[in-house]
Amino acid sequence: MLPKPESCKGCPLYQSGHGFVPDEVRPGAPVMILGQNPGEEEEHAGQPFIGKTGQLQESKFMPLAGVTRADCSVGNAIRCRWMDSNELPPLDSSAFVKEAVEHCTRAHLRVPEGTRVILATGAYSLYALTGHGALKNDRISDWRGWMLPRAVPGVRLAEPGIYHPAHGDVPVIGTVHIAAIFRDALLQHPAKYDWTRVAKYLAGKWPERMPAIDFNPPATWPARAAFDTEFVPETGKLIRYSVAWRDASGEPHVHVVDGESPSAVPCDGHPVVIMHSTDADIDYLEQILPGGFEIEDTMHKHAVLWSDFEHTLDYLGSIYGRINRWKHLFRTSPLVYSGGDALGTWDVDVALNAEFQRDPRSEWVYRNLQLPQVHVIRRANRIGLRVNQAHVPVALEELERRCEDAEAQAQAACGWPINIASGPQMMHRLYQIEQLHSMARHRK
Repeated sequence: MLPKPESCKGCPLYQSGHGFVPDEVRPGAPVMILGQNPGEEEEHAGQPFIGKTGQLQESKFMPLAGVTRADCSVGNAIRCRWMDSNELPPLDSSAFVKEAVEHCTRAHLRVPEGTRVILATGAYSLYALTGHGALKNDRISDWRGWMLPRAVPGVRLAEPGIYHPAHGDVPVIGTVHIAAIFRDALLQHPAKYDWTRVAKYLAGKWPERMPAIDFNPPATWPARAAFDTEFVPETGKLIRYSVAWRDASGEPHVHVVDGESPSAVPCDGHPVVIMHSTDADIDYLEQILPGGFEIEDTMHKHAVLWSDFEHTLDYLGSIYGRINRWKHLFRTSPLVYSGGDALGTWDVDVALNAEFQRDPRSEWVYRNLQLPQVHVIRRANRIGLRVNQAHVPVALEELERRCEDAEAQAQAACGWPINIASGPQMMHRLYQIEQLHSMARHRK
């Protein structure tokens, strides 16, 4: 093991003074990848990312970023192990971990000349590079998939608007640590999109700048547009609404209109209006387009395509959005926030429609089963549901019996006490053991 340099002294992880794993720095490499902390193999070799995490990162994720290891500088936010463990406590639970990250960053982090973007994989590296990710209400899950400015260790920069890197900036893109994917395979899905954003940034294709906002209603409502509202939940009082679309050339148009009583906007024909939560916005839309409209709902589209993931606009924006994160501007820049919601909804819808083209069965489910529920739910919210209270306990008991019977059959079939309510257990059984995906390919 390598001895720790003098600059490590004073760190709460100094311990025996051995086990240092320096960053692998390549001047001129366009990408720097900063991980959490080294594992046992890295500690003994004195080289970062050579274990199974590094191998997966190099074989599966670096190609998504359009780079090889030779194109990257690689390292960790903490450059040693602690108590012979590959894992440290969460940042928000142990002050000494934050102290260690800050000490290690000051002593050892050097961004080489020529670096264009840094990928922060995990909470430690995100905190070291941006000051984010150390609090329960400000975790890496809130920032992964987005681009942030660099900050000195332990200091979060104020963000008055949507961040877009200026000339000379070396921005940071957050993502989950590769090791986390071994514990939760579902994290692989958003991680792929995060790494793809590195390639898009290097190619100058992401993020786009937020366009100028027009604070008047559209002169004529377009044939297809995204729509969003801000209102007081307790009273339903409208604060503002926003409309956005892209024309045939891809040029964005964003309108944000303040006011409690929206006026009708002229339109040609029966426009298609895209909302992320139709039930929240449709009452106001009916005042603006009294002649009628068709609806699309991105929340329902995503629920059909990717049922296991979050369906919030913030999450979908982190996957599909063409502008950078705007959701943190709710209080500081509410007009930009509203415009971002509308334009983000438009861009998400375009991406989900492309996924429907690859999965037409899901589109059939959305159009024939999911979307019609919007009107049913809306009507039920307005007039209420009639419930046979005497029948409810009987039906609940029957449901519980069927669930227990289904679980018993599943356990008998696989020979161990599988929990059918556990997504990871069911995925392991169906895809790893039963090879369900292979059978589907064979049938095709």
